[in-house]
Amino acid sequence: MVAASHRREIPVEEIYPNQALLTASRNQSRIAAINGLLHDFSNAMMGICALSEFSLNSLDPDNPLKSNLKLISENATKAQNMMRSIAEINRSKPNVHNLADLSQLVPQQEKLLRVVLPGGASLHVDAPNSILPVRIDESSFKQVLLHFALNAGSEQSSLCYIKLSLRRVEAGRTKRDGVFPENFGLPVEAAELSFSDNGGGIAANLVPKIFEPFFTTRGKLRSMGLGLYFAKCFAEDHGGQLGVLNKEGQGATFLLLLPLEDLSEDTV
Repeated sequence: MVAASHRREIPVEEIYPNQALLTASRNQSRIAAINGLLHDFSNAMMGICALSEFSLNSLDPDNPLKSNLKLISENATKAQNMMRSIAEINRSKPNVHNLADLSQLVPQQEKLLRVVLPGGASLHVDAPNSILPVRIDESSFKQVLLHFALNAGSEQSSLCYIKLSLRRVEAGRTKRDGVFPENFGLPVEAAELSFSDNGGGIAANLVPKIFEPFFTTRGKLRSMGLGLYFAKCFAEDHGGQLGVLNKEGQGATFLLLLPLEDLSEDTV
């Protein structure tokens, strides 16, 4: 028997040498399963769309059922578009930082954002014509935008106004008055993405907590409180920073800073 004093603590990597491989395998299986479910759901919605369109064309113009069938068809089409957007994000390889132009990438997400916003919400996207090159994980970036939209939409009525803006900020000029945290800013040239809404803003005593994991004002049954925490982690993982400019009673603006790439040698 080996004396207790001579026992060696075995590192986890020696016990599970293929842990990373197993995790990657499970993730791939999970992605395949999700894509399969999305495909089946999309096919079901396609059948509903086709049947409702056929029924619409078969009814008399003054039939009272036509308005209900039209609503079914419109919502089935909306569900199909949502599934395609989710599938696109699911297909993307996470944790791969590629060179991307935010001035093109952000406007391309407008349709996806409209899907998760309330029906009557107004969304305005303002992106510059000039290139904003950043090196990012595009899949995670799209999820950050979705979290911003879900966060704004859940607190607003169907008549809310949301603005998504992009701009280039010179080195040393990224600081903004009134932004939390107080050290918000980067010492390098950056792209600034702002996501604003016209809601009631955030209670002043809650602002320091909003980027903490599991913090939510909507109750655990409606939100896990991880959306803004995910956005904060994304910013830090990409050498950027996340902040909020809050005006209680007037709305809030979330600010995401990402360092710009030097294109002297690279090309988008």
